[in-house]
Amino acid sequence: MGKLKGFNRTIKTRLWDWVGNLEEAEKVAEADYKASPGQVVPLANLIDLLHRNGKTKKAEELFHELRGISSTIDIEAVPFQRLRPLAKLLLLPDDWKVPAVPSDDLGERPALDDLGPFRWQPMPAPPWNLSDGYGNQFTLSDYRGQPIVLIFYIGYECLHCVQQIHKFLPKQKDFEQAGIKLVAISSDTLEKLKSSLDKFELEDDSQRFPFPLLSDSSLEVFKKYRAYDDFEKFALHGTFLIDGKGLIRWQDISYEPFNDAEWLLKEAKRLLSLSSVLPQLSQK
Repeated sequence: MGKLKGFNRTIKTRLWDWVGNLEEAEKVAEADYKASPGQVVPLANLIDLLHRNGKTKKAEELFHELRGISSTIDIEAVPFQRLRPLAKLLLLPDDWKVPAVPSDDLGERPALDDLGPFRWQPMPAPPWNLSDGYGNQFTLSDYRGQPIVLIFYIGYECLHCVQQIHKFLPKQKDFEQAGIKLVAISSDTLEKLKSSLDKFELEDDSQRFPFPLLSDSSLEVFKKYRAYDDFEKFALHGTFLIDGKGLIRWQDISYEPFNDAEWLLKEAKRLLSLSSVLPQLSQK
């Protein structure tokens, strides 16, 4: 038995007990107790073996220690049921555990206003100031009072990005009718962005591109919106619904672009209709 390996002390204690060697069981239980301070099961095992080995005084001393940490134990569990004979000897009830006493020292209570809102509140969208391929400046504050769908795309060298922009193009008028502007931010330089817009105008000389395509080649705004992989060090695709108060109502950030413009239009209408009844945070 002494050469058995791979068993923890609690199991070894029960094995020695099972074969009738209570002295060896007590030694292992005491080692388990000393190696596991504050643990109720090793302590209960040791108390049981001390009592059965005739060491009642020491068992009684440790029983008082166990009761001091007994408020959350399951009194019906086997290690504690074994202590019923000793509990009766000490004139204790069957349920001898001590109830927990709530602490009366809770410290200073912070003001409730410091703990944050009672309900979830949408996050303010980080501000930005960027140029399009025509040299026009745009800022988030330009859209104050009007919701926008903000699309972060890698650039026109990314085939998936081209597909995403072309998914939203046919829905641009539908978004406009719903009172929602489309704005796209690219990682392209201004020169590349201008080249992309020139190609679009050659294909359709009746109008310019119907919504702003802005340049963020430094990726500063990508990072502000967390559309950036800090580990791999490259930009991610991101689509955000920002309401007229500058709050982010919905977002999708991924290695793949979000292409379901029809779904987003419906969801945007639903979310924006709820904004009047939801708690609001103002963007300063």
